[in-house]
Amino acid sequence: MGNPDVVAIPREQLNVRITPELKRAAGAVAALKGLTMGDVVEQALLKYIQENL
Repeated sequence: MGNPDVVAIPREQLNVRITPELKRAAGAVAALKGLTMGDVVEQALLKYIQENL
């Protein structure tokens, strides 16, 4: 899935432990927006980094 307008770029895997509630919320956002969970996590991490640098 993911955004078909985005050019595929190399990705690395990152395993994190989160609460079941956060996982469900991220999954709901992904489903509503037609994204993957990875897309949602990547967007959230990018936003966090940009706001904290």
